[in-house]
Amino acid sequence: MTLREAKKLLKEKSLEYLLGRDDSINQQCFEKPRKTRTRLTLDDVAAQNGATKTQDRWIKYYNKEKRIREGKLFASMAEIYQVFKQIVDAPEEHEALLASLRRDFDEIFLLSSTRIRYNAHDGNAQIMHNYGSKMQKEPIELEIPVLRPGKLTELNDKGIEFLQALLDTDENKEEIMGVLSRISNRPNDKLRVWTPPFDSFSYYTRSERSERAVTLDYYIGNFRVLADGLPDDYDGRSRAVEMFSSLFSAPR
Repeated sequence: MTLREAKKLLKEKSLEYLLGRDDSINQQCFEKPRKTRTRLTLDDVAAQNGATKTQDRWIKYYNKEKRIREGKLFASMAEIYQVFKQIVDAPEEHEALLASLRRDFDEIFLLSSTRIRYNAHDGNAQIMHNYGSKMQKEPIELEIPVLRPGKLTELNDKGIEFLQALLDTDENKEEIMGVLSRISNRPNDKLRVWTPPFDSFSYYTRSERSERAVTLDYYIGNFRVLADGLPDDYDGRSRAVEMFSSLFSAPR
């Protein structure tokens, strides 16, 4: 069997697994070790011509058989950030995509398929990329501080560890800020990250709503990474990533 034939067979069996018709392929077949990078393909335009839905509704949309057969996966923060780095590395190749992403940030939210499950009374939490799909990654367990907001320039070690897990990167704070600043066209002191509080009269607390969606947007001149969205209430746009690009692309 040639390499091309083997790849074709694996892709066919992968589709059957994702459609729930063949359990002979273990989910680990879809997962590369964390920090192993391949080139990903993110759609140049938002899904459904810029339609808006909650994270829960987008998950249902991408889990339909048609989306799976098209090889479309609801992009997580890990995949979105990897594409951000590809844009920074070759901006002239991605001008249309970058302009479209900035419109999403400006006009509403860009929703990811990353979900966070916060503990009610301490800082422990689980980050789940590709939530609700058969390609959902193993939860990342860590402590997530209260950041309302957190300026990226002022994040301490725990804040940076959270951001690294959220973006699935081992880059340091300066490198992360460099990527987000280039993508958002905002200076480092305008980059923010938000997480839910333990106590509040104005916002849902971690005990009231433990599960949160992660989104990106512009607000009053800032670029925000929002790790406190409500999965069944916050409407936003989404992007599809080619699910098989990570299976068959060579490492960079």
